[in-house]
Amino acid sequence: QGGSWDDFMDWATANALAAPSRATDQGNGKSCFTTPIQLRRSAGTVAAAFYPRVIISRNNTLVITSIPGGGC
Repeated sequence: QGGSWDDFMDWATANALAAPSRATDQGNGKSCFTTPIQLRRSAGTVAAAFYPRVIISRNNTLVITSIPGGGC
C-alpha cells in the first residue's frame, strides 16, 4: 500500500519504541531503540528488512532522530 516516507518512518519509529528488540544507553541522557522491520509483498514474502535506529532523550522522552538502518 502506498504512502509517504514520513508516514513510513513514523510507523517504523512507533514499532521500534513499542516493542524494541534492543535498547542501549548512548550516554549524555540518550537511549537507542531498534527492532527488525520487515516489508512484505502482497503474497506475504519478505521484500526487505531493516533495523531503524531511534534515539530518544531520556530527560524529556522526545525522539531526537529516527533513521532507517544500522540498529543500535
